[in-house]
Amino acid sequence: MRGRDIGRVAAWVVAAGATAAVIAVAVVYAGSEYVLRRKHEAPYEAVVLPTDAAALEHGRRRALIVGCYNSCHGRYAEGQSWIDEPGVARLFTPNLTQLIPTYSDAELVRLLRYGIRRDGTTAIDMPSYMFYHLSDSDLASVIAYMRSLPPRAGPQRIREFGWRGRWRLLTGAWPTSVDDVDRAAKRAADLPRKTAIERGHYVAVTTCPECHGPALEGYPGDTPPLTIIAAYSFEEFTTLMRTGVAKGGRTLGLMSEIGSIRTPNLTDEEVADLYAYLQSRVEAGATRQE
Repeated sequence: MRGRDIGRVAAWVVAAGATAAVIAVAVVYAGSEYVLRRKHEAPYEAVVLPTDAAALEHGRRRALIVGCYNSCHGRYAEGQSWIDEPGVARLFTPNLTQLIPTYSDAELVRLLRYGIRRDGTTAIDMPSYMFYHLSDSDLASVIAYMRSLPPRAGPQRIREFGWRGRWRLLTGAWPTSVDDVDRAAKRAADLPRKTAIERGHYVAVTTCPECHGPALEGYPGDTPPLTIIAAYSFEEFTTLMRTGVAKGGRTLGLMSEIGSIRTPNLTDEEVADLYAYLQSRVEAGATRQE
């Protein structure tokens, strides 16, 4: 092959590669935009918001446990930086003191339980699979309390996705809030809550999944399955829930943060019930292995 012909072939290969790259970029962008912009359906469920002081205090406690403020959405629900990873995403959680007044109660229930924003698109990284299991009364108390908060100034809302983030959205490696909710699952609030284990199940699925996954099996390389509780006595578990200090006086990063901010708001009975339920999972796993 003559030099001129080789040059032509090389130019064609380069052009073909560039074209393929442009097509790939376009496919990833268009596909991820579809994921972000497509509309979803879910029922608008009515809840009756309480107004008495006891219910609002209950809502304050539940809002702290699930991270509506002093956690994911900032110290006072004013919003904060959530993800800032080059090539993946730059996301700020919304200012709830300003967002909530723009939603009706039914729209808030749909957002929380199903991950669907007012315009029908999906929320990102909101643990709706956890809110899905909250009872009507608990959810109504949370909404009522959050509505009682005065408006606060906060950082500008940012929702930007890099190419790695868009690829993850397109392939499902980064599930959206809508996709994370198993609507076929029986809602924990509709199950019996007479025994400690039954009550503990409700506490577990409305408190722990955000960090340990919907099935409480953990996220490999990040958080452990909650069968780790087998190594804890009740006293050690209580210390972890109340102070964030783990067995042996250790600090555990995220769990120590959660244990110092969120789980101290669990009642003594809820801590005991949660321990009973998690131990029952350990025992059930041991039985299956026998």
